[in-house]
Parts: sequence; structure tokens; C-alpha cells
Amino acid sequence: MNQTCIATFPAVLQDLHEFYESLKREGILFCYSGPTSQSLVEGIGDLLRQRMAVEEAGMAVTHNIFAIFIEQMQNILHYSAETMPQREQGGVEEMRHGVVVVGREAEADRRFFVLCGNYIQQEKGRMLADRLDAMRSMTKDELKTLYKEMRRQEPTTEDSKGAGLGFLEMARKASRPLDYCIADIAEGLSFFSVKAVG
Repeated sequence: MNQTCIATFPAVLQDLHEFYESLKREGILFCYSGPTSQSLVEGIGDLLRQRMAVEEAGMAVTHNIFAIFIEQMQNILHYSAETMPQREQGGVEEMRHGVVVVGREAEADRRFFVLCGNYIQQEKGRMLADRLDAMRSMTKDELKTLYKEMRRQEPTTEDSKGAGLGFLEMARKASRPLDYCIADIAEGLSFFSVKAVG
């Protein structure tokens, strides 16, 4: 392939074509990394619905993937430890950073998935792992029962914002147990990623 580049891009962007083709090979339909806001979630949500229609996903699959996407983006909005300082936003509310990927698996059934990640405070990692491990071992009926019980309870802290319900909702909508990874990155900071398959 003959290539002429007249620019000084970061190394990761020098071969944007290869990056683009790699996303297609991996079944990635959509990928976003950066600051998030409620309006961004709404815009991406509209785009996701359109893309699911192009992919000829059924209504039930589209509903489940959309619900999972919303829950994952809410986790970034409420819990990401990476934030944009106020002075850079001109007084707009604090924006939190993360990454979201929507794609189709390579297996024969080509199920859709939503993969999301963001930095978290390290001390929250163990609690998340315990919660997700417990959910991974539950049946759909057990998840439904626990979801109903938690909806009736009051939040235990000002900071809770319903995170347990969000993971339960994802687990209920997913076709198999949630996959997750919590990697310690630096002192006091971990990178949390969770994958849900619709």
C-alpha cells in the first residue's frame, strides 16, 4: 500500500486506517472514549438504536442492549474517578471520563455486547468484585427477586445513586453472567471494566 502522510500525529493515530479496519474485524459497531454527559448519553443512545435497526436486531435484543448501554454509561457519569476540572468547563457540572464499546461477538450466534470502562477509587474495587461475583452465581429468577427487594430499600448512603440496581438491571438483561476486570493502575486507582452480552 502506498501511503503519504504529512502530519505529526500521536503514534496511535498514525495509521488510523489500520485502527478502523481492526475495529471492523473485531465486530465493533461503536466506540467512544472521553468525557461524558447526559446529553452525550442521549445522543449516543439515539445513534445506537439506529445502528441496531441497521443490524436487524430484534426488538427484544435492541431493548436489552439499549438498557445495558444506559446503565453502563450511568456508571461512568456517577462513579468514574477521572473527572474534568471545573475551570476547563466554563462552569458546567463536572464531567467524568470513560470508554464504551458496542459490538457483535465473533461466535456463531453473533450476540451484541456492551463493554464499558473507567477509573475507580481502589477501595471500591473489592466491593464491586464481591457484588458482581455474587450476581454471576445467581439464576435469572434470583436476580429478579433481588432486584425487587433492592428497589424497595432506601439508598444506604448519599453516594450510592443506585449502582447496585444498575448492575442487577444489566445482569437481568444480559444473556449470560457479566464479565468484569478490575486492574490496579496506580496508588489508590484501578481501572474497572464490565462486559454484558445481550
